[in-house]
Amino acid sequence: MANFDKMTDDGRKLFLGYPQERMIRKYGLPSDETYLYFWMLCRVYRITREEGFVEEYRMPVSPEAWAGMRAQGSTPAWPGCGEATGGDAWRRASNGGAMTLYDVLCYAKDDAAATGEFINLNSLVTLISAAGNPGGGMMSKYTKPFDEHPDELAQVLAAMGGVPQGKADVSYEMPVFDFMNVRFQLWHADDEFPAMTEIFVDKGILSYMHYETVWYLMMHYMMTIDRGLREKLSPEPDGGRAGEDENFYSWS
Repeated sequence: MANFDKMTDDGRKLFLGYPQERMIRKYGLPSDETYLYFWMLCRVYRITREEGFVEEYRMPVSPEAWAGMRAQGSTPAWPGCGEATGGDAWRRASNGGAMTLYDVLCYAKDDAAATGEFINLNSLVTLISAAGNPGGGMMSKYTKPFDEHPDELAQVLAAMGGVPQGKADVSYEMPVFDFMNVRFQLWHADDEFPAMTEIFVDKGILSYMHYETVWYLMMHYMMTIDRGLREKLSPEPDGGRAGEDENFYSWS
């Protein structure tokens, strides 16, 4: 079993040991006898209550649609949402996405809350220096294609619920969860400096997840943007890529 697969499976087993009714109450999660439903980055995820496996709904789901689903409180009435595992409407969640959900559902403190204030992702290293920087260099993998396709990138960010914010060449604020936002900034290359991607997270993020999980979330976040950009540039489904895991998408 690959390292990320093992870590995801460990998270799955941990999830199964926590009271699910607390999760439902804390986040107002829609649920039924088979699944818990959770919203992240304009996608709905479902977690099997007996086994803890995580699947992602293939179609984007707006914050407004998700709010309606929460009001409904149970299985969504969208095409394919009631299908069993393997239906075309659902696909296996990425390891980064699954590990994030497990941690948010199991670890979040009772008084966890977003602050509406933002801090550069890399600045978290100075706050939790002993943990090191497990995501160091992650942004550079994606910056070049983002820099080469700024118009399509902006369309992808807007489709993820983003609104223009800030002074960077491409700059958006968007919901990562229905209770917390994230800010994305791309600075184009010039004669003196290379292109640069910066992410700003809410200062309250560590009340919802462990420090290491922030990097799993950001890995999943960048992969989600990358997938959306590839789909814009390629006529093939999923941008010409059939699967999704932590080796997903290597730009060359």
